[in-house]
Amino acid sequence: MTEYDPEEGIFYGFVTGMPFPEWGSVALQEFIDLTLPLGMKIERDIHFPFQPFFSDAVPESEKQYG
Repeated sequence: MTEYDPEEGIFYGFVTGMPFPEWGSVALQEFIDLTLPLGMKIERDIHFPFQPFFSDAVPESEKQYG
């Protein structure tokens, strides 16, 4: 997820793991309601620091220039 609108509860980001990876939006409530195999739920990483820019969230070693 690269953006979040707290008033609407909507995230925007890049989705992978589908037949066609794409940019799109998803509601926070969909994450909360989702039940994964074995009854697991999606958990938030409360220790991940807020990053106002996507480029700041990606470690320098992971960036690809071309």
